[in-house]
Amino acid sequence: MTVNLNPNVSMDEFKNFYVREVIPEYEKNWPGLKGYLLKSFFSDSKNSFAIIWLFKTEADRNRNFDANGRANELERAALEKVKPIEEKLKKLYGSYTVKYTRTRMTGWCSKAPGDNEPEG
Repeated sequence: MTVNLNPNVSMDEFKNFYVREVIPEYEKNWPGLKGYLLKSFFSDSKNSFAIIWLFKTEADRNRNFDANGRANELERAALEKVKPIEEKLKKLYGSYTVKYTRTRMTGWCSKAPGDNEPEG
């Protein structure tokens, strides 16, 4: 996500609104969805973040997409519901562009090493 701030707006203001208002609106409209905004520590990523969207279960993800991964009616309806918060973000703080990357996870780890279980 590359951010284009409005005049007299700080990156912290944009980030705070995104985390406190935008992400919760998405989570409300996509059951099982959790969003994370990540800041790069590389110097060439000054106005860039990564937004990670994770579904709690495969069923939560599949509820919004067809077998070919295309948005279904539920997905399109949810996108309409978040338009007002996206417009508010753009009006008050600035806009952003996103380069989408989709990753399919093939394994699952329920505990991290060191979570009361010896590594083996």
